[in-house]
Amino acid sequence: MRLLEFEGKDIFQGSEIRVPERSVIEEEKDLQKAIDDIGLPMVLKAQVPAGGRGKAGGIKIAETESEAEDAVGELLGTELKGHKVRCLLAEEKLDIEREMYCGIVGDDENAAPEIIISSEGGVDIESIAEESPEKIVRKRVDPMSGLRPYEARNLAKELGLERDAFRSFSDALFKLYGIFEAYDAKLSEINPLVETREGRFIAADSKIVIDDHSLFRHPEFEDKRTRYIENELERQGSEKGVNYVDLDGEIAVMANGAGLAMALMDLISKEGHAPAAFLDTGGGLSEQRMEDSLKLLFDKAERDEKVKAILVNIRFMISPPDAMVKGFMKAMEDRSDVDVPVVLVVRGRKSYVEKAKQLLEGTDINLYTDVEEGVKAAKEKITR
Repeated sequence: MRLLEFEGKDIFQGSEIRVPERSVIEEEKDLQKAIDDIGLPMVLKAQVPAGGRGKAGGIKIAETESEAEDAVGELLGTELKGHKVRCLLAEEKLDIEREMYCGIVGDDENAAPEIIISSEGGVDIESIAEESPEKIVRKRVDPMSGLRPYEARNLAKELGLERDAFRSFSDALFKLYGIFEAYDAKLSEINPLVETREGRFIAADSKIVIDDHSLFRHPEFEDKRTRYIENELERQGSEKGVNYVDLDGEIAVMANGAGLAMALMDLISKEGHAPAAFLDTGGGLSEQRMEDSLKLLFDKAERDEKVKAILVNIRFMISPPDAMVKGFMKAMEDRSDVDVPVVLVVRGRKSYVEKAKQLLEGTDINLYTDVEEGVKAAKEKITR
């Protein structure tokens, strides 16, 4: 989950990393308070979870109140980088002497955080690495001991910073690493970390990406988890704890595992058709999650007339068959007027498969124990 810039800066300020004077604008009437608090000139930034906002026209400088009003009117409520702009961040305009880069990223391959710093900032770190690799310093950190203050100072020294800048930069780096650890981040970044002409070091931007798997440790972010998922069905899936991706084919796919779902999609493609949805319920399938998942696909079929069949593949390893069948049947009973055939494939532990077949005996469910037969059955439902 990526935090918005102003949310990241709130965290920076709480960790004593200096940030610009700022105010959040959610409605046009909030502009006057921002002007009173910050003054003019000011910078107005669209708050969306995406980079490249400046190039996309999402950052504007206002020298006068009239220019600020025009900028708010142009940005608020529009779409930028695929996201609706629901609020703006108004900030003091900084008198910048130079820009630097400071970031920590989770290195999954080596199971350790990696620090990346540069004497140049304000652009993508990838561009700096390609054009001026000598200006980048990297260090992998032992996650058991973390970043020590002297290590932060040694890294700042490698950039060749003078005394005051050296102290300010190393201090910001050390605190940024603390944020990376405390918030279970996959990335914490200041780009740029600017030095003003008055000698102040200020985080002019923030980027914090929190590992979704750690959100149970951060209930303060619970209400932010799904706010920028624009697709309503995908948002519902996230809220119900399943992985749903909306697609544009004829057969909606569900399985209790991402690999199983992707294999189904491949088989559907081989048969000359396309998936209408990808839904991974995850392991340990419960009655409620089964019911919610199938209802989500019925909702998809009701909204999208291209959907001609739903294909469900359940592999019984740890998921109990009675819970799965109860949830499945509840969703089938509540399907309302959605007249789309459902094909169910059950595989896995023999005793569990037999139990599921027994529980479904006497129903009109299209039940198969072979995946390829299930895919062909779904295809036949389309071509009838």
